[in-house]
Amino acid sequence: MAYALYNAAVLHGLRREAQVAQARAEALITLARQQEFPGMVARGMVPRGWALAAQGQESEGIAEMR
Repeated sequence: MAYALYNAAVLHGLRREAQVAQARAEALITLARQQEFPGMVARGMVPRGWALAAQGQESEGIAEMR
């Protein structure tokens, strides 16, 4: 499920659908934290950061991606 959410977040990012990408990334991060998958938490932060930046929250988004 974590990989599916990650790939969905990336796909929506490539389609420039920032809100949907953010939703998928946040679902991934929540699941990964519950299941104690720190690598997937980190992976989810990149598309969420992009989505934040794409929606006008540039500094927060860039910080998230770092």
